[in-house]
Amino acid sequence: MTSLYAPDVFIKDKVEALAHQLRLELPHQEQWDFIQSTESLDLQAAPGSGKTSLIALKLALLAQGWNSPARGICVLSHTNTAKDEITSRLATTPAGRRLLQYPHFIGTIQSFTNTFFALPALRARGIDVQTVDDSTYADAALRLLERHPAFRTLNASLGHRRNGLTLMAEARYVCDAGELTTTAPDGTQPFTPGSPSGRQFAALKEKLTEQGIFRYHDMFAVAEHYLVRHPQLAEAAAHRFPFVLLDEMQDTSDLQLRLLDQVFGSPSTVVQRVGDINQRIFTDGPSTAQPSSFPLPHAAQLPVSRRFGSKIAALASDLTIHHPQRIDGAGHDGNVALLLFDDDCVAEVVPAFERMAAATVPRQLLLDSPPRVLGARLSRGGTKAFPQSVSCYVPGLTTVPSQTTGSLITTARAARTQRQSGDNHAAITLLWKAIRDIARVASPNGLPRCSALTETRPPPGGGHVCFCTRC
Repeated sequence: MTSLYAPDVFIKDKVEALAHQLRLELPHQEQWDFIQSTESLDLQAAPGSGKTSLIALKLALLAQGWNSPARGICVLSHTNTAKDEITSRLATTPAGRRLLQYPHFIGTIQSFTNTFFALPALRARGIDVQTVDDSTYADAALRLLERHPAFRTLNASLGHRRNGLTLMAEARYVCDAGELTTTAPDGTQPFTPGSPSGRQFAALKEKLTEQGIFRYHDMFAVAEHYLVRHPQLAEAAAHRFPFVLLDEMQDTSDLQLRLLDQVFGSPSTVVQRVGDINQRIFTDGPSTAQPSSFPLPHAAQLPVSRRFGSKIAALASDLTIHHPQRIDGAGHDGNVALLLFDDDCVAEVVPAFERMAAATVPRQLLLDSPPRVLGARLSRGGTKAFPQSVSCYVPGLTTVPSQTTGSLITTARAARTQRQSGDNHAAITLLWKAIRDIARVASPNGLPRCSALTETRPPPGGGHVCFCTRC
């Protein structure tokens, strides 16, 4: 590992100089321990401990002294949000910007899996991937089930099941004993193997595969299957990336972990995993923890939080149920409050919080950074639970579906980052794929084809609009 970068990249003077440039303070020994570590480790970071800043600092220090032109650093995260935050911080320094280019890679675990394994595997089969999206897949699967005569037996069979449509909409691939197998969402076989419904169930999935329509989960199964058949690819990836940093590790699923361990399980690869298991928001269900589950028993700690003071830290420490951690509060003391409400007064929760904030936070600070109400759901869904969305707390809230626009905005920001790093081709590719997806959503019943066999759709006023590269 030492031959890949200068041996003095983590000396005290260099760390302090770059930390000062990034306006970071390093008063705690735990921060230095992480920054200067060159071995594989797990880091359990308390909320508000500044882990993202430390990650960016460490990566920028590595970039300053990185020597290899063909081997790089791989930075993976569970979400685009976390990846974008790391990228934006790295872009503030010349050394950090080097990591935005070859031979390095910064992205989500999904994009890493797609780029290096799943997409090459599908291209080798002559499959042109059109979309990887659970919602788009569900729409296409149900449409094919209803309209295609080859699946009438399956359609009738699913109609007698309470969860029949969900079963088909969420059917997925798994790599079982080295083979790709179509299963129900829970990984089981919904039909007797060899039965008419069982054959059609697998055939419908294969039909969508031929059309290039996949679920996110499918890509991991395809990648795992490809690695089983070509184990040298894992060796090549591990050689390409001798240093791997995984952020937001708490939300990495066992499926993702299995693939990452398959690729980066060699002792010669340094793997540093960072996260807070007590903030985990996703789970694979009742499956038992894997040997590589985060964090390992002797994980390093970042226990000091600058987000709140000692009173809130004491309360937060008692809530660290997944991995007990004593959090030290180094921020403002603040106040601890508990709001109790029932169905009749749920609409009073937000105004009550606003009054509490007004009595505690300086007025100018509230004007500059007003409180925001966030929720996993904006609009009410089909369940009978109450409250179930932000609209329950804020009566009269109206929302406009913005998934496509939000996706385009996110993609445009990512493209801008790519362009700033000098990769114009990647930026153009990102934007083109986003526009193509918008065109598909705008015409969910199928896109007419132009002479170039590319996607088109008629505009509202008539005429012909083509989204291909030839017309």
